[in-house]
Amino acid sequence: MIEIISGIWAAGEVKTFMVNGEYLEVLDAQYPIDIMLMDKAGSQLSIMKQSEASFFSRPKEGYQTIQITSAQAQFIRVFCGSGDAGTRRISSTVQVVDGERARTNAGVMFAASGTQAAVAAQAGRIELWNPVGSGKRLVVGALSMSAAAGATLNVCYSTVAEATDLTANFVLNKLLAQPVGAAKLLTGSNAAIFTQSMFGSAVAASQLLPWTPKGVIVINPGIGLMVFSGTLNVTISANFEWFEETIA
Repeated sequence: MIEIISGIWAAGEVKTFMVNGEYLEVLDAQYPIDIMLMDKAGSQLSIMKQSEASFFSRPKEGYQTIQITSAQAQFIRVFCGSGDAGTRRISSTVQVVDGERARTNAGVMFAASGTQAAVAAQAGRIELWNPVGSGKRLVVGALSMSAAAGATLNVCYSTVAEATDLTANFVLNKLLAQPVGAAKLLTGSNAAIFTQSMFGSAVAASQLLPWTPKGVIVINPGIGLMVFSGTLNVTISANFEWFEETIA
């Protein structure tokens, strides 16, 4: 007997399956999960805490119930089998998992695009903001920016939320037609120009300036990733791509 259990778990979700078996192996899980194997009376036969892909259990007695808990929203696959069943993987096999697709299927990948119109004697700002108390961390993999006229564009962080909220119309879940997450897309302008910058360049009018950092940028609650203009009185635009993790 071989059976594959697969599906999407929300953050903190517990799922219970009535399945008979003698062997269990975690096939795919981007984040650690907790698994409990029980007999038909509900007695615990095996507890697998913080299990990752390739972890397995073979209790002394066959199980009838599987309980899987995930602290993070993710896509999970688990192999269940009888005593004469097993996977064909060997310990030296490395499986390449399409993590971005799995996160999209789990509904935790997002994209946003915003514009701040030119304001006389002020510099535009576009901010991917993680609200205080969100319980999430934002993990940014890429962003890009442009200006309607020649300008200098930069990226920094801010601990102050900008005033105008564009989230309702300009933030989308990459699992289309699904709800957005915790992040907010905010815009504003100010006569003061940030003096800090982690990335920046002069750009010609309507030239797209992409930035794909080596590694990722992590935004904790109460912090925003800011695209800002170093040139006054110019319209700017910015695009962000990120996923969200639950803070345990």
